[in-house]
This record gives sequence, structure tokens and C-alpha cells, in this order.
Amino acid sequence: MDFSDKAPKLTYFTPRFNGFQFAASWTPDTQANLGSSPFGASDSGSLRFGTANEENTYTNAIDIAAHYSGEIEGFGITAQAGFGTVDAPDNLKKFKGLAKDEGLREAFEAHGLNVGDLNDDPKIIQTGLAVSWQGLTIAGGWAKVEDGQYLQGGDGDGNITIASLVDNDKETGLQTLQNTEGHSWTIGAGYTTGPWAFSAGYLHGREKGNIWTGGSDKNDFFQVSTSYALSPGLSVNLQYARIERETDTKCKEISIDGYGKHDICGKDSDTDAVMLGVKVGF
Repeated sequence: MDFSDKAPKLTYFTPRFNGFQFAASWTPDTQANLGSSPFGASDSGSLRFGTANEENTYTNAIDIAAHYSGEIEGFGITAQAGFGTVDAPDNLKKFKGLAKDEGLREAFEAHGLNVGDLNDDPKIIQTGLAVSWQGLTIAGGWAKVEDGQYLQGGDGDGNITIASLVDNDKETGLQTLQNTEGHSWTIGAGYTTGPWAFSAGYLHGREKGNIWTGGSDKNDFFQVSTSYALSPGLSVNLQYARIERETDTKCKEISIDGYGKHDICGKDSDTDAVMLGVKVGF
């Protein structure tokens, strides 16, 4: 969980000392590897070069982390903690004013939404711990996102207006206003014996989701897997995974003067997957 993912960045790792290592990174443009803007600006292509688009994308992501790996009383210990933040797009900050969109401002206030919060820079805190002993490993982690609001809409030039958020011709016209603020935790275990390896894991996360509806979204992910090493660097893997997504608010009617009424509906979904593969390492 981070803001920059695989976007090009500068990263520095300190030398490891007594099991401790520290790292820091700077990402000028978090959308550089995505080829699209969260506000609909025309940034096409699989990899974007040039000046960071501060108007429409999240920029200047800063991440710092500490990592420990060692052994205590025969137990292998791995621990990490990190913090990250990113600058919100200028258009998102300008959206706080809404000087020309009184209808949207009134709609926000009528539904208990604070437009001023939309210009905050998101932040994330995360920690993790793994303990291993004689082939058995137990691990867990926790993460929290604050001020994670973002808008995914806008006209072709990336300008955020009420017309770009409310489209009477589309059922999803208001479903572009989201809030990623929330938390998640995960726990898992793995065991290795001879050529066999087994693992299981569970992740639970909750985020505010669609801020028009005032509900929240819950995500649960469960997976079990096994693998068999055929030879050094070659193994066969079998995995089953289930993803469940549930929203507290099923449907809610939103009314904005001059733009009609809109039914905003959250959607629950369940996904099951079975994967069989061969892993080759050199």
C-alpha cells in the first residue's frame, strides 16, 4: 500500500548495521507509469516523460522506512515501519473554493460533506512483523491512510466542475467522488518442509469509499497456496484466492439544484480464483 507504486523514483538504502536498514524515496509524478490522470486530462501512453502534471496528478511523493532483520533466541525476526505522503493535485485544492458551483457546494453541505477537506495531502503509516522458527513463519501487518480523498473525474483538460462530476446522461455520474481514507490489517502463516511449502493469509480493509453516500467499503481477501520444488530454481505452485467487497450503503438519492436527482448505489462483489503456475528462478 503506497501512493507511488511502480512510478519512476529516486531511492536510497543505507548500509545494514546490526540488522537495521533505513530507506527513503522521492517520486516526482505518481502517475508517470499509468498513462492517465485522475481528473480526465489527456495524458495518454504507457509511460509519460516530461514535467510532472501538478494540476491534475498527485506529485512529490515522499516515503521513508526502517527495516530490521535478525535472530533472537533462535527465532528469526523481521520488522518494518514506514511513512509516506504526497502532494494533492492543484485542481483538487482549487476545488475547495467552488466559487462558480454553488449547487455543488450546497449539495455537499446538505449531505454533511466538508469541501475543505478535499485539498489535504494524503498520508500513510504502515508496520509489519514476521517471526520464523524451524520452517514455520507467522506474520502480520497494519496500515492506515489519512486524508485520502481524491476525485476521479473532470473535463478533457482536467478541470473539475460540477458538470464534470454530474452527468445526467450517465448513471455513474456521481460515483467518481471517492475517499480512500481507512485502514487495513493482515495476518498470515507459512510452513516449509523438504520440497513442499504451504501458506495461508487473510487481509481485512475498510475505507470511506463513495463520499456521496456517507457509507464505507469493506474488503476481505483470503488465500491459501502450496508449492513443490522440482529442482533448484524450479517449482510448481497452486493457489486459491477469494476477494469479498461489501459497501454499507446500497443506494442513496442525491439531489442537486439544476442538475436533477441521482441514485447512487454501492455494489457488493465476490471473486474466486484458482491459479496454477510454474516458477523459474536463476
